[in-house]
Amino acid sequence: MSWFEYVGALHVHSRYSDGGGTVERIIKAGHKVGLDFIILTDHETLKGRDRWQGWHDGLLLIVDEEISPWIGNHYLALGIKNEIRAKMALRAQPFIDEVRRQGGVGIIAHPFGEKKGFFPVLDRPWIDWDVVGFDGMEIWSYMYDWIKDLTLLTLPYYLLHPSEAIDGPRPKTLAKWDELNLSRKVIGVCGLDAHAKKVPFLPFVEILPYEYLFRTLRNHILLEEPLDPASPQRSISMIHEAIRYGSCFIGYDLIADSTGFLFKGEMTGMELNMGDERIFTGRAVLRVKTPTPAKIRILRNGEPILERVESEVEISVNSPGVYRAEAHLSGKPWILSNPIYLRSPRSV
Repeated sequence: MSWFEYVGALHVHSRYSDGGGTVERIIKAGHKVGLDFIILTDHETLKGRDRWQGWHDGLLLIVDEEISPWIGNHYLALGIKNEIRAKMALRAQPFIDEVRRQGGVGIIAHPFGEKKGFFPVLDRPWIDWDVVGFDGMEIWSYMYDWIKDLTLLTLPYYLLHPSEAIDGPRPKTLAKWDELNLSRKVIGVCGLDAHAKKVPFLPFVEILPYEYLFRTLRNHILLEEPLDPASPQRSISMIHEAIRYGSCFIGYDLIADSTGFLFKGEMTGMELNMGDERIFTGRAVLRVKTPTPAKIRILRNGEPILERVESEVEISVNSPGVYRAEAHLSGKPWILSNPIYLRSPRSV
């Protein structure tokens, strides 16, 4: 199958909540770096949807929401029809259920946001792991990766050289993601948590401008048919549903463009792609292709079963499991796939 690939930014804040820039400025930044879509997720609001949602000279702006209880449990609500306000919520299950009732896609934001160093951003981790019904989680949050070890001494350096602070997804986050996927599909995305605020008392210095962030962590969406420039709502639904299914991968495109990455396979004549959930029938072949040679890893249930520096690898697997791929480049995580789920008949 040939795919139509679209690249975009998820988890972006504007002046409609606590972001530093207007939606117009965000769209301009997206144009400058060549994004196909941006998903705006202001806190507790869908303001701007009527005015801004839709196509803007080839860039699709989608207005969704970040549900933001003060205690934590922040939740990206994509494709909902009405605002969900839960600032004082002590439990996450009610608003998870409401997102599902509205037909939306629910994603846990920055699930492990704790930091070691100093930075004036509250942790806001996910607290309530007993919930059910969420669709996915941010397995890599740029903002919380960047701030995790900041101190007053290192802040000036990392403002000038932000990539030096980026290590990749937290092992704790990936371990939780792998654990959850053993029992049911939980898709993985990256979030920027972009705010582009000014440094207090230094209004000429901006913390991680939109244009810079839009060059870093990107979600690559794979579609069976192209987006429709004549129908913004249909195009938005296609992106939301691809995320819900897991037909997407994460690229840290600042170090190299990950466009063209593929993780696929076949089993008894049946094609396998990211997000597919199938009964394991005895033997499958999985393949990974990267745009440039990299250290490729294929993992089963979170454990590596292949690691090789190539641009294409192939492996035969003879047991059920949750299989996903990673690629590392220049000593940093570069690409993370969503899984292919080959379930045991007994687990279904």
